[in-house]
Amino acid sequence: MSSMFKARFSHGVARLIGLVAGLIFLWIESLVLGELQRLHWFSVLAPGREVWVFPYFLVPYVVYRSVWAWCSSLIQCPSGCGRRISVHAESCTNCGAPAGRR
Repeated sequence: MSSMFKARFSHGVARLIGLVAGLIFLWIESLVLGELQRLHWFSVLAPGREVWVFPYFLVPYVVYRSVWAWCSSLIQCPSGCGRRISVHAESCTNCGAPAGRR
């Protein structure tokens, strides 16, 4: 049954992995957008370059949060109380509901 679980990291390590993934994505995105600016494609894609500021920082943040959530050993309480508990916990520390391993 343990082969069904994916390998998970501690909360701090998962945040670090997510941060590195977000920074790598930001770096790649800046290379691509720099090349588009050099080729003058911004005048075709959008009249002003300020349109790209929001997605330029939003997409790496979404990558960071997604990788962090995927690697973290914390899950939402199955009873719906909102507390994040370890995948190895027997019960929730907030409401006492059984964790019910998957």
